[in-house]
Order: sequence, then C-alpha cells, then structure tokens
Amino acid sequence: MSEGLPTVPPTSANGATVQSEYMGRTMRCYPVHETEMDGLIEANGDATSHFAMSSACVAFGVGIVTNAAFTEKLTPAGELATKLAAPVLLVLALYFVVLGLRARARRERLWTKIKREAVTLQATASSPVPTAQAA
Repeated sequence: MSEGLPTVPPTSANGATVQSEYMGRTMRCYPVHETEMDGLIEANGDATSHFAMSSACVAFGVGIVTNAAFTEKLTPAGELATKLAAPVLLVLALYFVVLGLRARARRERLWTKIKREAVTLQATASSPVPTAQAA
C-alpha cells in the first residue's frame, strides 16, 4: 500500500517548523494637536470631495457629448445640452480640480510644518525645557 512513497526518517521533525526571528524598527510618531488634526482631516475631505465632483462633471459632460455624437437628429434640449451644458460641466470640472489641488497643497503645508516642528525625545530629554521668553 505504501509502495513507491518516500519514507521519513525518524530523526527529522514531523510537520512544519517555525523559527522565529525577532526584528525591530524605529517608528516616527509625530505630536499632532487636535486643531492640526482637524485641519488635516478637513483638507483630506476637501480634496476628496473636490476630486469626486470633478470626476462627476467630466462623466456628465462626456456623456452628453457621446450621446450627441451617436444621435441622428438632436432635440432642442439636446442641442442646448451639447452646446452649453457640456462645456460648462467641463469648465466646472477643471475648477474642481484646481480646488482639489489647493486642498492637497494646504494639507502638505500643514504636514510639513508638523514634521519641521517635531523634535526627537532624545533631544528634548538632554536639553533643558524651553521656557517662554519675556517680550
């Protein structure tokens, strides 16, 4: 019945063996104040919503143009949509892209400020606690 099957010597371990190798890394944790976190959240939300609105405007505008391209004769509403609504939607999409890019830049400026102002704990532990300077 076990003819042709390899035999396992009794000195080898049965089943899979796991050898643990413990590793570590230094992670950076930045101190972020609640108002800074609110600013980051707001900038992320603004960027996401503006890019989503831009995508929707492009989709509607391209949909109008595509429908007009495959229609024999346009209705008056179709002509109005093709000549007025589609270009307006595409310009509006560009406007939303600009707003999204501004929100991303605002988030990047705030995050850069947080990283620039953060110091390592070793530096703060060895140096005296900074005090407010009298004006």
